[in-house]
Amino acid sequence: MKTLILCFMLLVGVLKAGDLPVKPNATELPANALWIKSDAGMWMASYNVWYKIDKKTTALKCSYNKRKWTTAADAVWHDIRGKWYCIADGKMLSSENGKKWTEVINRSWQDLNGTWYRLDENFNLYEIDK
Repeated sequence: MKTLILCFMLLVGVLKAGDLPVKPNATELPANALWIKSDAGMWMASYNVWYKIDKKTTALKCSYNKRKWTTAADAVWHDIRGKWYCIADGKMLSSENGKKWTEVINRSWQDLNGTWYRLDENFNLYEIDK
């Protein structure tokens, strides 16, 4: 049953990707940004789903309440511009349409609220100090 719910959640996320509030005038990554390690180690993406990385397996985990976490196989999250992101084979990948995926070299993205995040080579989560 858990697998069915997770698959449904992922399918809805993929199908609803076109409904995301894309902000075309989103800011670019600040050149002299001061990155600090995220205290929470998680971020919120579309549809109020929280994500974090299991650093032992580099698996993406998701939660609706930040207490009960489920490994999210083939899960994606979206940035402020509607671009898709995922973790696969120890790499952070992005896609404009969900079909062609390319590696994100700097492993950074801007969430729907405008906060910039970055993953280091060990998948520790950082955010820009405000």
